Amino acid sequence: MRHLRSFIAACALAGTTTAGAAEVTRIASSFEDDKPFSMFVDVGLERTQTRSLITREALRDVGGSLQVEEQPELFYTEYDTRLKFEAHIGIYRNLELRFAVPLVFQKDEHLRYAGGMGPGNSTVTNNCLQADGSPTAPGCVPGGPGAVPLFGVPFETFRGGVGNMEFGLRYRIFEQAEDPSKPDWIVAFDYTAPTADLLDPSVPATTDARGNIGDRNHRYAMTTAISRRMGIADPYFSATYSFPFRGPGWYSNCDNANSGNMAHPGNCGNEEWSRYETGIKAPQTLGMTFGTELNLPADQRVPQRFVIDLRGMVTYVGEGRYYNALSGPMGKLLATGDYLQMGGSLAVIAQPADFVRLHARASLAHNTGYSLTGESLGKDLNGNGRVDPDAGSPELNPNFDHRIDGPATRFRATENSVFTLNLMLDFVF
Repeated sequence: MRHLRSFIAACALAGTTTAGAAEVTRIASSFEDDKPFSMFVDVGLERTQTRSLITREALRDVGGSLQVEEQPELFYTEYDTRLKFEAHIGIYRNLELRFAVPLVFQKDEHLRYAGGMGPGNSTVTNNCLQADGSPTAPGCVPGGPGAVPLFGVPFETFRGGVGNMEFGLRYRIFEQAEDPSKPDWIVAFDYTAPTADLLDPSVPATTDARGNIGDRNHRYAMTTAISRRMGIADPYFSATYSFPFRGPGWYSNCDNANSGNMAHPGNCGNEEWSRYETGIKAPQTLGMTFGTELNLPADQRVPQRFVIDLRGMVTYVGEGRYYNALSGPMGKLLATGDYLQMGGSLAVIAQPADFVRLHARASLAHNTGYSLTGESLGKDLNGNGRVDPDAGSPELNPNFDHRIDGPATRFRATENSVFTLNLMLDFVF
């Protein structure tokens, strides 16, 4: 009973005192009466594992009629380990400048046969089509003489390096500590510069010669976040919209045009198929985060702090043409469908002193199924209502590949899971 009374008293104290904002609304603020300068520096180690089952369309005879069905083909795993340095500097009252740069130790991909599949029955191995739609050999039958694999299985790529630099401004509109009737509310603008070296999917990436990771795209993001402390709970919500813009040296499949992986490389550079039209198209994203920080009942006037953070996340990733799970083995950027990522995380924040904090966060997310291939055949230029499929037609998309983009050949990523573990040390000045 004595401990219960102490707990209730602490909760009451927490409810009547003012505490710092939740993490999503915390900013560095300088030139205040009691704080002429504010800054905090984060050093974080992040490990992400992505797993997907890759399926492929196949024709099946169902009751005498052909139907397109999906069958498991490959299992994909990616391991991403990086160290991120991030500085938050108060440049004026309620105004923060942010700078960050990641050091990617590994971004390694592994492809293997899905369960029940192997060299004898995989359509990846027993392929009879060339990129232009012609057979690999006269009379070729999948599994028979003349079949040419799309790529070898298992397949691995190894990448790493210094990532793109990030810059941002954050402004606090309301602060609960100053006006208890209002929540903490911030708005932010972040810019990611294309500073990482260009990722060229046509260049092998091995353990001895790790590939680059940069997409050479500018990325702009706008964020708003709000939180309000109520007793020991600090619920919050944030929303972010991010959009890309091509930067210097971005990649196009036409930079390495050849008939081995493009059906109509001769159309590269034509007026209707300019480099801009055939190049990378990074996706737009729209994400929402919502959750609650639970502050351990304690006197908020002392620097020690212990917080449990329960968070949910929903992110929409738009369609585009960029590097995906099959780009490494196919050696090119691929048309990728849109999808929704949904997940949650659990974090613990411990602040043993007023100048240092420890963060540990574990996240698990699921991506809805989405296409990994599916370039359009082309576009109707003469207005006759269809794309002219004849060889040499200027209407044909150079990126189109009959092996992977046509009906009954396309690939999809399904059963997608993303697990992330983040450990961070935060120094407060």
